[in-house]
Amino acid sequence: MLRCIYCGLCEEVCPEEAIVMSKEYELVFTSREEAIFGKDKLLVPASQLKDRLEFLRKMR
Repeated sequence: MLRCIYCGLCEEVCPEEAIVMSKEYELVFTSREEAIFGKDKLLVPASQLKDRLEFLRKMR
């Protein structure tokens, strides 16, 4: 997450809705290791992102 600038371009070009931005906008890390997101941190239930997925479907 240290390299991400939260621009949303990856979300816009992903054809399968595999990349979706969440409502979390304030991420704080005390070490570089905490900023490395594995699959366990990246997988979020679709129910938590329902409003964002609906927005993306309208925009396509």
